[in-house]
Amino acid sequence: MCQAGKLLARMGRADEALSHFRAAAEASPRSAECQYCLGIAYSRTGNMDEAIVRLQNTTQLDPKFGPAYQELAIALFQSGDYLGASKQIEVARRLGCRLNPKFVKALADRTRQP
Repeated sequence: MCQAGKLLARMGRADEALSHFRAAAEASPRSAECQYCLGIAYSRTGNMDEAIVRLQNTTQLDPKFGPAYQELAIALFQSGDYLGASKQIEVARRLGCRLNPKFVKALADRTRQP
């Protein structure tokens, strides 16, 4: 089910992808990949609260999954939690995740002390 959701997401059919990812996560609740894909889908459709929950689930299921920390940082940033985003991006960095430099700069600008 994750594969079908990924294909739909690549085709720009976010709502349909979300439906597939929900079903996959329900069928495999302990799958970090399913939680991650569902978190990304929620993020892409603007549901940051649910995206954060799913991405946090992903990091609990697979603490070494660097991209999940980066996506969690992005969702937290979009929700206005810049400190939380900063913490998550540091974990992603420590795990060797290739970070988006524009996002890192935007986060640094938001968390910089005046």
